[in-house]
Amino acid sequence: MMSENPSSPPEKAKQRRQPKQSRSVETRNSILDAAGHLFAEQGYEKTTTHQIAARADVSVGALYRYFSDKEAILQEVYRKEMSVLRDRILEEFSTIRIVDFDVRTVVREALGKAFNIFSEGAELQQVLNEQSRKVEELAELRRTQEQELFT
Repeated sequence: MMSENPSSPPEKAKQRRQPKQSRSVETRNSILDAAGHLFAEQGYEKTTTHQIAARADVSVGALYRYFSDKEAILQEVYRKEMSVLRDRILEEFSTIRIVDFDVRTVVREALGKAFNIFSEGAELQQVLNEQSRKVEELAELRRTQEQELFT
């Protein structure tokens, strides 16, 4: 069941601990970064929480203090990556000048920017897109974010 706020973690995969101190925030971010790299390198299914902990240079117990399971990590990686992607799209597209340009030039520039944005981190994006078709919470998040971006 989804929580009321689509940007907050679903009940099923809630984080165990919200970090408050800077060291805790760094540890959490290190876990998310490690997971993102591993998901991109070997896929979600082949990645284990032990591998994530080792890559993040934290104990498995520390990982489980922040996240209940691998799916909770996946959901946070998804949120983080989609937020970064959304910000990049809005930033890049806000720089497109439409005054004094013909439609072809504007479209060409927009498509070029979109290609650049989506080609960065393509492996992780592919894994996240695949998982968003399998994990209902990610599918719901994707729909919500697409509505925000395109409306």
